[in-house]
Formats: sequence, structure tokens, C-alpha cells
Amino acid sequence: MSKQRVLLAIFAHTDDETVVSPVLARYAREGVRVHLVYATDGRHGVRGHFGNVSGKELADVRREEGENVARELGLAEPIFLGLEDSSLGQFTNPTGHALRDLSGKLHEAIEDKKPDAIVTWGADGGYFHPDHCLVHTVVTQVVQASERQIRLFYFGIAHERLQNAKGPFSGFVGTDARYLTVRVPFSDADLAAARRSFACHQSQFTPETVKHLDRFLTQAWSGEVTFRPWFGEHESDTLFS
Repeated sequence: MSKQRVLLAIFAHTDDETVVSPVLARYAREGVRVHLVYATDGRHGVRGHFGNVSGKELADVRREEGENVARELGLAEPIFLGLEDSSLGQFTNPTGHALRDLSGKLHEAIEDKKPDAIVTWGADGGYFHPDHCLVHTVVTQVVQASERQIRLFYFGIAHERLQNAKGPFSGFVGTDARYLTVRVPFSDADLAAARRSFACHQSQFTPETVKHLDRFLTQAWSGEVTFRPWFGEHESDTLFS
């Protein structure tokens, strides 16, 4: 019997996974064990429509929302690393304490789950969100320091798929399509599961925001989620080939 494949989707906050959600649903449907890994607790993601709830109360709500997302997408149990929201880039003594903590916890998760592949934010963090960009950096560091053979992919959206983007999601940063060489299609059922998962984030999205998100991502995906692979296996004695 072949070993069950394992995929980790590592993001900063519950709701970040929306950008790759139909692919997660697809692989779970095909028998891959898929885990969402959330770096922060989301306690500072205060939204007026949700009554300005903050702190531990909001962190508890967002944890439950992440668990609901996993159920809607058919995934295994999510992993919550529990770092404080918006704390990753804070200057500390010793320097980078939160990032070192994140690195250690990600290393432990990888050693525990033994993933065959990981997906995460690209260097742009989608729209230059600092927590997203720092998760990208630390995930990359952990993978390149690991003795395991792990395929690492960065989510990205081609420039041309953002040309008509309007509304609250128009701030996404595009990637040249030449670098997005991994294009993973998904089924209508996977898209339906993704759409159900959007509605789980009631603390972050109003029903109107969910409509905007659905419209934006459906256009950006155009039936496939695109990724830039980390070319860690390339061997050469020159920087120019």
C-alpha cells in the first residue's frame, strides 16, 4: 500500500487560505491528507460589523472559524501555532524572537506531519501584508534548512488576471505569468466547497464582502490556482543558467 500523501497549507491568519481553497478541497477529495497551518491567533483582526470583538475572545472565534473551514473543505484537523496576531515583525531583544518561535513551531509541525508538499504566500504576501510576507520568509527558511525533501510552492496571481480587479481586493500584487508554472485545476464541486468555506469567516467578512471575494477569486483563478515553485533542486555552477 502506498503512503498517503500529505499537504500543508501554511498561512498567517484564518481566512488567508481562501486564495487556495479549491485546490485544498480537490486534494482532500482525492485522498491527500491536507492540513491548514495558521501561524497567528488573529486576535487583532477587529471588524466593526462583528461588534469590535478583540483579544482572546476574537482569537477563540477565529480558531473556531478555521476549524469550520477545514470541515467545509474536507481537510484534516488544522494546526494553530498560536503566535500573537501582528507580532511577527516586532523588534525584540533578542532580535526576531517571534520569528524564531515561528520557525521552531513550523519545524515541529513538519517533523510531525512529514509533508510531501507545502503551499504558502509568495514574497508579496498577496498585498504586502507584513504577517503574510514574514510567514513566506520563515516557511522558506524552514524548508531550506530541513533534511526532508519537500516540494514548496508560492501562491500567485498573474498580472493579466488582476487587470479588471475592483473593490476591496484590488490591492493584490500580480506576478509575471512566466513564473507561475504550476497551474492546478479544480472541479465545480471543489469551487462549491471553497465558496462554503468563505462564509465561515463571519468575524472578518460581511455577506457583501463574501460576494466581492467570490467574484474576485473566481476571476483570478479562472478554473485553476497558480503557483510559483521554489527551485531548490536546481543544480548549476553558474548564476546564469
